[in-house]
Amino acid sequence: MLQLYADYLDNLALLHADMVKAFRHLPVEALDWVPYPGGNSISVLAVHSAGAEKFWIGDVVAGEPSGRDRPAEFKVQGLSPQELESRLNESLG
Repeated sequence: MLQLYADYLDNLALLHADMVKAFRHLPVEALDWVPYPGGNSISVLAVHSAGAEKFWIGDVVAGEPSGRDRPAEFKVQGLSPQELESRLNESLG
């Protein structure tokens, strides 16, 4: 793997770790809270981040279809911190 790509994936992993630290101990109700009408919850932001990464790295760069359902990312609710962390980890392959 080219060093540029390895560094990119390392940086994404660090960003994921920061996100997980921010939501690791929050209850599901806090993860699903929407700050204003039309806004996004923490759960939506985490799932959408994972979906976007998977799309850009898999679909665009590697040419491997991810089967991403982007609209569904904005409807997600009821996921635990562990489930959100798992989604972020899966996006890195």
